[in-house]
This record gives sequence, structure tokens and C-alpha cells, in this order.
Amino acid sequence: MLAGIAARLQAEGRGQLTLEVLTDLSILCYWVDIGATARERLVALLEEMRLPELDPRYVGIVAMVSPIEHGKVSIDRMRQLLLDPAQDVVAVQHLGSAASGVGDLRSSLAFLKTAIASTRRQGQLEFLPRSLVGQALVAALLGDVQLALTAAGEAQWVALETNQAGWVRQARLLTALARALAGDAQGALLAADESERELLTVGARPLLCQVALIRGVAHLADGRPAAALEEFLTMFEPTDLHYHEFGRLWALPHLAEAAALSGRLDRLRAVADVCAPIAEKSGWPLLQASMAYARALLAPEEEADAAFRAALPQVSADFPFERARLQLAYGAWLRRHRRVADSRGQLRAAQQVFEALGAEPWAERARKEVRASGERPRRAQSATLTLTPQELQIARLAASGLTNPEIAEQLFLATSTISTHLHRVYAKLAVTGRKQLGPALTDPIYTD
Repeated sequence: MLAGIAARLQAEGRGQLTLEVLTDLSILCYWVDIGATARERLVALLEEMRLPELDPRYVGIVAMVSPIEHGKVSIDRMRQLLLDPAQDVVAVQHLGSAASGVGDLRSSLAFLKTAIASTRRQGQLEFLPRSLVGQALVAALLGDVQLALTAAGEAQWVALETNQAGWVRQARLLTALARALAGDAQGALLAADESERELLTVGARPLLCQVALIRGVAHLADGRPAAALEEFLTMFEPTDLHYHEFGRLWALPHLAEAAALSGRLDRLRAVADVCAPIAEKSGWPLLQASMAYARALLAPEEEADAAFRAALPQVSADFPFERARLQLAYGAWLRRHRRVADSRGQLRAAQQVFEALGAEPWAERARKEVRASGERPRRAQSATLTLTPQELQIARLAASGLTNPEIAEQLFLATSTISTHLHRVYAKLAVTGRKQLGPALTDPIYTD
């Protein structure tokens, strides 16, 4: 049906409207199972339009409609577009969503940053929640707790102001996921339950995969890996309400950790067997990094050292949380095998990254491993943890050199409100002015 609508518009010579319709339909195609045949028909229709291969609308639509079969070529084209990003807010916004949809999270952040800045500059308040929700999702997948909370918090507020209930729901989901990563397991689980009831009421079934992701991460953060594993496995069961063809792939690294910690590598092996051909075919960077981590965990004991060393270069700094998780697992393996000196570098690196991201449960696990290796870990505490998400956002903008009126214009707030927030920020960070904000926001405080 969707392909038929677009085909009729194209046959009538309404090419521009066809692209606009396909842009909206492609988002639906990503979240709703329309079937392989319909996906192929839509891609074929696009190809018949003979658009330039780097037309940003064409690239984004293909990525969302066919994220696995056309994943590799879409990622390559989007990275080329990063060098000359489209100026149209809607096109850049769609590219940000498409890039996250094919697991290219760094490209997604770059597109979304451009879209958010353009939206603020042009005062297009109604377009802002979508970009902020996209940014919050990518931040959560990267383990960046502060950015996820900040983006989701603003998205919820703006969506409420502009009466966009769908974006409010998604912002609440991502806030809960960020809280789970930060270690607020109870709060995250309560929010997941509330969101699930609401999603079922409004018929937003495709988003239920995120509910399972939240619950699994919350259990994992709270030291219940067996319970976490069961939650993640529901995302891979086609008959379960929490199943989603693409969303399930986000859960693979969490599932791998839960399986290893609960001694159920057999469950991980079964899931990895499903994901491996998808990773090969799609070329998704996030999925390939996740598979590298899973393969290291699944390696036989006599091959584990080589497997961990092989995985490290495959999990780049583009995925800091996943790299730190791999280093934590490798460091723990080295320590257990009496290679204590070798373990410390991996464990310290993991600890520092988890602390910087605000993923406290994982940071604490790394600190325990460092202590077990015979060292006394130095705990890096960021002063920004005392700030609310909105205060952190305002502080970063002020540190970048923006004046209070400029910040107010970007955030659609009163200048007096910005001034009030900054005074609170100064008090919390123990600084006297905006010139001191940069170091206060970036320099960690180390304690024993």
C-alpha cells in the first residue's frame, strides 16, 4: 500500500511531493514490519526517480526503508554528506535519524547537532523535539548519560509546549534508559512500567522494544544479570511484544554482558549466530563492534587472550562505552589468570571512561577489579554531576562564549531565567564567573 501511494504520485509527475511522502513513510517503514517485498518496491521506486546518489533525501530514505540490505552503501553516502551537509533542516534531521538507524552513531550525532543548531537559529520550535529525541537515543546507545538526560529533558519540555504527545512519550523512554545507565534502577523500572502501559493504550507497539531495553539495562546495572538476560531475550523472540527487527540489535552488547555474568553463554551464542550474518550484510558499525565484544566473550578459554586482543581494534573510540566494557572484561580475565600487571592498564582505562560517561554501576565494577588487582583506584568525580540537565546545558553554552540573551534565544527561555540558572551553576561548581566554567566542566576531581 505504501509503495502504491508513492508510485501513483510519481506517475502523476509530482516528484517533489513523492520525496516528501517517502521521507515520512521511511520512518514508518523502519519501525513497522512492512515486509521485505514492500521494502524492495520502495527502494526500486526511488531508483527509478534517478536522483543524484548523494541527494540527502534519497540517502536518508533508502537507509530507513532498507537498513540491512542497503546499510553499507547508505553509511558510505552519509559519511560523504558529512563533508557537505544539507542546509535544509528536515533533510539533515532525517539523515540524523537514518544514521542512527544503521548504527553509525557518530555520523548521527554530527547531523543532529547541525539540525538542532539550525532549528534553534530559525526558531522552528516544532521541529526541535525530533532532533533532541534522536540525540538522546544516540547518547544512550553510546552510554553518555549526561547528554542523554539533557537532550531527553529538553525534548520532553519542548514537546509538551508544542503539544506533540508522541515525542513526549519517546523522551520519557530515553530519560528512563539514561537513568538505568546511571544506576537508578528502581526509578528506571518504574518509568518502564508506566511507559509500557501508555504505549499499549495508544497502540505504539513498535516502541515496546525500548521498554525491554530499559528493564534489561536496569537489572544489569543493579547486579541482576540473569534477570537482565531474560529481558533482553524477549527482544529477539519474534512472537514477543518487545521484539523489533532492528531495535533488538541495540541490545546485543548488553545481552552479551548479562549472559557472561550469569554464566549463560549458550544463550549469547544462539543470539550471536542470528546477529553475525546481519552484521556482515548490513555493515552497521555499532553491530560490528557489538559482535567483536560477543566473539571475545564466546572464545574458548585457550583462545580467550587472542580473542580479546583481536577485538580491541575492532571496537573503536567511536563507541567508548563498548570499548570500556570490552576492556573491563579483558582486564578481569587477565587478573583471574594471574596476569595482574597486564590487567591494570585495561581496568584503569575502563574505569576512567565509565566515570566520564556517568555510567556509575560499570565504573564501580571497574573500581572493584582495580582494587582486586592490588591497586587503590582513584575515583574521578565530575562536578557536573551536581547540575541538573538544564543547568549543564546552559553552563556548556555559556562556557562556549554565548551571552545570556544568545543562550535564551537558543533554548527559547527568558534571559532572566538563564541568569538565575547560571547563578545556581556558579554556586554548585564553586566558580565566580563564566570564564571559569570551561575548566570546571571538564576537569575531573580525583578522590581515593
